[in-house]
Amino acid sequence: YNWSFSHVLTRYALKWDGDMVLTPEGERVLRDLAWQLQGIDAAITMRRDPVYVESERVAYVDVVPGKAEPWGWRNSPAYTFSKAFDWELMLPRPGDPVTRLPNFACFELKWLDADEFGHWSYTDFKVEINDRKRREWELFHALREGASLPEGVERVQSPEGMHIIEHLRRTYGSLRREATTEVPAISPVR
Repeated sequence: YNWSFSHVLTRYALKWDGDMVLTPEGERVLRDLAWQLQGIDAAITMRRDPVYVESERVAYVDVVPGKAEPWGWRNSPAYTFSKAFDWELMLPRPGDPVTRLPNFACFELKWLDADEFGHWSYTDFKVEINDRKRREWELFHALREGASLPEGVERVQSPEGMHIIEHLRRTYGSLRREATTEVPAISPVR
């Protein structure tokens, strides 16, 4: 619980980053949560797998399954953030039910023409706790530098006249369902 969430007037709070894109299927899932969560205290977890945008028509989707993290919770002072080493984390309380949203609910944008990691103080990620960040950093730089397509990444091109983000909103669900679940090895960041 913090100052920002104390101003939320609904029973549940959902953390949403500005670079996350909700799919139409995700919209339906969130709408259905309204009745599914009535009268219970639960945590909501979801994945927000990265999509690396190259241009208005081309993006790269990391189809390797990421870890579902807490993104929604009962909005009350009983739910607080814990300070982890590098970030704050909302953890479900022991005994709370956890609702995991489907993997196709949303995706997170990474822009290959921007300095996505310029605000990070370091990139020496610890294998034990930073696999997701390390993979994102590695894929971003491989794609930006034009290296061969990394394992577990699919190139997506939108039809003429449609922006890649709108195309992915419409097709992300089927893309996620068809994706392999095998996790490629990640080399250390240097």
